[in-house]
Amino acid sequence: MNFRQQLGTIHGPTIKEQEAEVSRRFWELVKATKLKRWRKGDPIATTGCRLLVGLWTSGSPRDFEVAEKIAVKLDTDPSSLAIDVFDAMDPADMDDLQNYIPGIGKVFHTPIVGVWVDGRLMESADGFAGRQLIDKIIGSN
Repeated sequence: MNFRQQLGTIHGPTIKEQEAEVSRRFWELVKATKLKRWRKGDPIATTGCRLLVGLWTSGSPRDFEVAEKIAVKLDTDPSSLAIDVFDAMDPADMDDLQNYIPGIGKVFHTPIVGVWVDGRLMESADGFAGRQLIDKIIGSN
């Protein structure tokens, strides 16, 4: 599955409608993978390692590549690692983002990443550092 290829050519009458359609299709693609959509208030795994990734699901080719990398890794190397994904546009503001990844501070770029071990947040990062953190956790280059 290629997220970027499947989501890169969507047209619509307005930018808002295009973004809504891209996001809708993004979540349809997620359903076909081992990724799990997470929303504020959903439970957090209390055992093992958990990766929570916030992506701009309505139009970031780089974020589509991140989703693809994680989905491929889960398909080729299933493990006890729980990986949840949320739409980076869901938090109402920076204060609300603290309900997703406590203590992350101001975020300027996606992906927004948090790593929990046995229910405790251990690391968080965004942007380039977030992509590096994902690579570190999933063992990718």
